[in-house]
Amino acid sequence: MGVMGVEGIFRRCCEFTMEVMRKQQDSILTLLEVLLYDPLYVWTVTPQKAAALQQKKLSKRRGSTATDTVPDDGT
Repeated sequence: MGVMGVEGIFRRCCEFTMEVMRKQQDSILTLLEVLLYDPLYVWTVTPQKAAALQQKKLSKRRGSTATDTVPDDGT
């Protein structure tokens, strides 16, 4: 916070943040609703899936005709 405590720059930043959040509440609520119905943990890539995707890209670069499959992580 600094020498002035909650007064000064900290307070102005908080006030500005609240002002922006009030003006953009529709956008913020839209984003929050998306996260509510489609949580981030579903968007993550497991290490196994990342390795399979990387292997697939490497085989495409080398001109491989083998059909690599990405393992399904159950989601």
